[in-house]
Amino acid sequence: MVKFVYNGDEVKSTEKYPWIVSFMEKGNSTHKFCGGMLISEKFVITAAHCIDIEEKRPHKECFKENGDKECFRPPESIYVGLFYEKESTDVMAVEVKSIVPHPKYTPQTYVNDIALVELKEAIDCKGIAKPICIPYKNLNKEGQELTISGWGKYNDNEKSEQKLMEGKVHQVDESECLIMAGENRQIICAIGEKTNQSSCQGDSGSAIFHSLPVVEEIRRKTPTPEQFFALGVTSVGPPDCSPEDPDAYTDIFSYRKWIQSIVKNLPKSLNEKYMEENGKEEELGKKKGK
Repeated sequence: MVKFVYNGDEVKSTEKYPWIVSFMEKGNSTHKFCGGMLISEKFVITAAHCIDIEEKRPHKECFKENGDKECFRPPESIYVGLFYEKESTDVMAVEVKSIVPHPKYTPQTYVNDIALVELKEAIDCKGIAKPICIPYKNLNKEGQELTISGWGKYNDNEKSEQKLMEGKVHQVDESECLIMAGENRQIICAIGEKTNQSSCQGDSGSAIFHSLPVVEEIRRKTPTPEQFFALGVTSVGPPDCSPEDPDAYTDIFSYRKWIQSIVKNLPKSLNEKYMEENGKEEELGKKKGK
């Protein structure tokens, strides 16, 4: 199958989405097979099915809680700063230290389809790479426009260069994804019917994200008018990549506590810092004193 953001628009600069990374593996030639998002200087978030071993999915030991480590393998390398393989000059190839699939990931049904990848060395986030924010509260809202981005062919020519693509989709009720996602309720469901764009195979592990304006008090002091938040990880969708059918994305906010238990220095958004400093825990979805 052709792997791309269906009818996507080309991303022409690493500066636009500096948190997007590409997973590479070697076969007859080195090729991309999944994406991910940088969420700190040492951690990438992706889909668990991007690091499981497909041929082992039917094995019983692979769908137990805390499944056998032999059911998973890390990407051979992760590339940061790559948006078009013939024009990207400041690309970093980073090695993997460890992989952490969600302990309740079920490969047969894609339930809890989320994983963390720890890098051997910390990335300098003052350069071409910058982490995306994790939601500090539930930002899901039916009808809102979200951005998707991922790797793959920009047309049907199998010999064409791979480019980073983006598209726009709209969030719909999660019940519209139940045919694909079963009873998995920790998902974001989105459809590109209005824009004729959608995620497709090869975009797995990449982001569905949303921008929020920085609170006015901060905006007066910083040139940053908005910040992006990673709402979901591309998980499963229709085999024909039709934009008339919804795609399911693992809802990152639902796994925030699990992520924080592993990523100790998870960066905070400007809004989250401001609200904590000014005692506005209610706006963070937190209760005062806890």
